Amino acid sequence: MTRPNQFAYSTAITLLLASLATAQSYTITDVGTLPGGVYSDALGINAAGHVVGCSDAVNQCNSNISGDAFFWTSGGIQQLPPRPGSSFPTIAHALNDFDQIVGESGSRAVAWTKKNHLEVLGGFGGPSAAYGTNNRGEVVGYSNSGSPNYYDLAFFWSAGLGAINLGAIHGGHYSSAFGVNSSSEVVGVAGFGIQGSDHAFFWTLLGGMQDLVTLPGGGR
Repeated sequence: MTRPNQFAYSTAITLLLASLATAQSYTITDVGTLPGGVYSDALGINAAGHVVGCSDAVNQCNSNISGDAFFWTSGGIQQLPPRPGSSFPTIAHALNDFDQIVGESGSRAVAWTKKNHLEVLGGFGGPSAAYGTNNRGEVVGYSNSGSPNYYDLAFFWSAGLGAINLGAIHGGHYSSAFGVNSSSEVVGVAGFGIQGSDHAFFWTLLGGMQDLVTLPGGGR
């Protein structure tokens, strides 16, 4: 390597390291709790830095016990309305860059808009929850199948298609979807719902569910 090239190479490395050092500067912001709350969980964030989650007045948020969904911006924290007539917890799990929020309220998968309008998403008959959404407004999560089997199964929801059952893998009867990108590609976990039997999956509308198996030696 010639001396000029050595100089250029060293300069590039120095600039790269300086850039990385700058990129690793962080600040921590306490989003607080809803009025009367003593605990909060931040579960989702978008490109604008807006945050959603759950706040509780007693202890840790729990989808079976207690919790109130919140939406936070630099202007402060606000409670998201629960499903009318329900006494079950409300939790916001994710949001997209348009501040469309998804989660669960009264044991049902729901979505909120910026104006706090709540919509109950279709499921398969039993309890459900929404865990992910993309900038197209598509939503993923799980829904219980209801009678007679009562299986928890992953769903993909869109305004045009409603809720699609994503099924499971290898003859299993359990799945849950956690994320969806802007190409409508979905990821989650599926199997029998037993420790060591479940695998990550990748799903597309045309290709269906693909088993992502495990790392060498992995049982799940």
